[in-house]
Amino acid sequence: MSKLDDKLLEDFHGFELHIDESYESLLPMLTNKAIIKLSNMNLNITQFFRIEVAGGGCHGLYYKYTIETGCPSQEDISINENPLLVIDKESLKYMKGSVVDYETSIYGEEFKINNPSVKQMCGCGTSFYLDPTLNF
Repeated sequence: MSKLDDKLLEDFHGFELHIDESYESLLPMLTNKAIIKLSNMNLNITQFFRIEVAGGGCHGLYYKYTIETGCPSQEDISINENPLLVIDKESLKYMKGSVVDYETSIYGEEFKINNPSVKQMCGCGTSFYLDPTLNF
């Protein structure tokens, strides 16, 4: 069991989540704005953009975005080819049905993930809590 699975088990007071791990059904969709933003990041051939679900924040989980250099690991699934966007298999199962968007507002610019499995988000919109009644 992974650290993220352990964290979720703790958060759900011992009730294990049932997760569909067929990756085809898990792949998030990218909006045109997200694709344009990724393209405008001017990543070189040795770089890629990663989205991951990590444990932390006031609601237990948050999305982490990084630009990495080198080759993605065997645990990564490619979502977009040019530029390369990857999500690790562990994070991917918690993003089923998600849409990755890029939003601009008076507060700034950011990638925003609309995840139908999220039950609650913190006030600042950074961390979230997954609905334990859903089959992931």
